[in-house]
Amino acid sequence: MVNLEGSTTGAKAQNAEFFAADLIVQENTEHWIIAYTTSAAVILHATHDSGTSWNILTTLTVADTYTLADLYVKKGDTVNFRTPTASGATVDVFDVIKVEG
Repeated sequence: MVNLEGSTTGAKAQNAEFFAADLIVQENTEHWIIAYTTSAAVILHATHDSGTSWNILTTLTVADTYTLADLYVKKGDTVNFRTPTASGATVDVFDVIKVEG
């Protein structure tokens, strides 16, 4: 079973958080799949602490291709995403999917 935790589209400024409000993890440990495609090659960063520190989730991707990434999070994490590359890249699809079971 899967649940959609968050979804966004549109132009994203360089280093700007994708979601206006962080995604807050409710369970002890969760497995999320990040599924996305962008108009430009990008590196994707994720934060677990509301932007205090950022980690590379995916290295440089190919423009206009569908990319999947696994992210493991724990209860209380405040998660968001950004790209330090490709200022103004358009996010065609960006889904955060919680895997259950």
